[in-house]
Amino acid sequence: DRGADHNIVDYQIIDGNIDNTFLISSTTGEIQLVKSLDHETLHTYLLSVVAIDKERMQAGNVDLSQFTDTETISIEVLDVNDHAPEFSDTFYLATVDAGILSDTFVHSVTCKDVDDGASFSPRFSLTGSGSDLFSISSSPNTGVIKTNATISYQSSPSYLLTIFCFDNGVPVLSDQSSILITVIKINQFCPVFTESIARVQLSEATIIGSFVLRLNATYPNGDEDDVTFVLVSSLNNLFRINQTSGDIYTTGLLDFEAQRIFTLEILATNPSSTCNNTANVLIDITNVNEYSPQFSQSYFTAAVSEAAHVGTNILLLSCSDSDDFAMGISPNVFIESGNFDNKFSVDSQRLVLSSSLDIETKQNYSLGINCTDNGSEERYTIAIVSISLLSANEFSPLFQDEVYEVSISESATVGTEILTLVATDGDDYGHNAIMFSIVSGDDSDKFFLNSDKLLLFDSLDFETQFRYTLNISVADSINPAEALYSYALVNILLIDENDNSPVLLPAVAFINLLDNTSVGTNILQLSCSDPDVFQNSSLVLDIESGNTNGQFSMSSSNQLQLASPLQLNTQRLYSLTISCKDNSSSPRLDSSNIKINVVNTILEQIVFLNTPYAVIVADTSPVGYIVLAVSATDPDSNSSDHLRYSLEN
Repeated sequence: DRGADHNIVDYQIIDGNIDNTFLISSTTGEIQLVKSLDHETLHTYLLSVVAIDKERMQAGNVDLSQFTDTETISIEVLDVNDHAPEFSDTFYLATVDAGILSDTFVHSVTCKDVDDGASFSPRFSLTGSGSDLFSISSSPNTGVIKTNATISYQSSPSYLLTIFCFDNGVPVLSDQSSILITVIKINQFCPVFTESIARVQLSEATIIGSFVLRLNATYPNGDEDDVTFVLVSSLNNLFRINQTSGDIYTTGLLDFEAQRIFTLEILATNPSSTCNNTANVLIDITNVNEYSPQFSQSYFTAAVSEAAHVGTNILLLSCSDSDDFAMGISPNVFIESGNFDNKFSVDSQRLVLSSSLDIETKQNYSLGINCTDNGSEERYTIAIVSISLLSANEFSPLFQDEVYEVSISESATVGTEILTLVATDGDDYGHNAIMFSIVSGDDSDKFFLNSDKLLLFDSLDFETQFRYTLNISVADSINPAEALYSYALVNILLIDENDNSPVLLPAVAFINLLDNTSVGTNILQLSCSDPDVFQNSSLVLDIESGNTNGQFSMSSSNQLQLASPLQLNTQRLYSLTISCKDNSSSPRLDSSNIKINVVNTILEQIVFLNTPYAVIVADTSPVGYIVLAVSATDPDSNSSDHLRYSLEN
């Protein structure tokens, strides 16, 4: 800053100082490195440095833009050879066929260096016995190994070489790896198993990694080349095979209860060709006593009547074993403790009463039950059985009557009470609960019991069924195993009601009757029926109306008959109403309407009067204008009122 009084300058880095790698002196402007650099992380730093007139800055309230200057400083980080190159693998595998020629590709390796530029331009070399038979060339990050001569299996079946990778830095840094090159002898024959089927037994207790058996395979030509063994399938991955030796090992835990036999398919292959043969290995798993038997539950309870008979089955002591065959089948179950006076025994896992019980002597028993398997090293388990004695039910309940006779109208409503049942029991509390049930006789569900009340459950119909006989039971306990029963019969007789009307046929009829019909002639047969019974089905037919002067009558066989001679000139048309009534106190009826037309035996010609007719009608005549009135006479009648007229074209 020009001027003696204004030459105090303040320096600051305002941008680009990543991770605060640099520090600037605020008074001298000298930039210092305060953190280590890494060319591979960041090549260049661009620092923005500002110089400010310190006096103006301290004065405050001054536009500093006139008293500052900014400069960008580029700092380049130069690379040094601080990283050694590295192979992608510490060990490589490669194969070559015996007899291949020089300059044949064998394998490629990768070597990288995080240093930039000239520090890394890799150079490769090979060392080790037989390294002169191979060469390695360099390209970016890759070394390509090729043959230098024809490779012979007889000279060596394999070559273990050391590979070096050098960079071009100062000092020179390097890495090394190894490669195993296996020479494959060409053999066109298929290996053959010495046994195509092998069988072996293994205990289910066999530990993981155990040897099972060895398979052998040879070449028919006697060649001693290697054979490769392959396990085609291993269920649940429980087995593996050594590809070179043919040894089979377990790789998992075996379980006889899960699977008892395994079938393994093994391939013997010629590494020099696609030729192979197959053998099967059958592995039988043998059982060991690995599980203790188990009861279905550890604590059982039972209640037994003191009147139970000797030999009564009290409880099923279900005990089973996950082991199979001799060790798990039919484990031994017996009473180990608590069996005072030998009241109980076990038969085929059933707890059985061995002698009579007396609740006054002992009310409860607690038995220790043992279940032991049949293994060479026995396993067992214990369950507890708690038995409570129940007082005996000595008396059966008794009905007040053994047979009940009741009647009910067929029109009774649902819910109607039919009968109250009464029964008693001589036992004390606990065995004197009175419970009634309908055992049989109510197939159509017409009745139900509400406590001691027999009620109507569904509507009745005398014509469908007029009598019911119910077998009613009474029990003195809700537990069927403890209850005692008695039975009574309830005979229910339905009372018929006049609930059906008679049906009279035909309901309507029209009959033409000659005027000379003889008295007593049957004119029409009527029929009447009623599904009711007794007096409700006793029917009477009668002519209710239209029978002028008693012209007609009804016979005992329900025939409508002519009762007196017809008079054509007196009445030509009769309309009769015939009824059919039942014989109940509130009778029901049906009726028929019978029309009888009396026809003249000898018909005379009806004659028009004043014929012929001639009429003139004006074309202005309105609709409804009377054109002509005609009349006719009937010699068979004193009146013409019954005549009907019509126009015919």
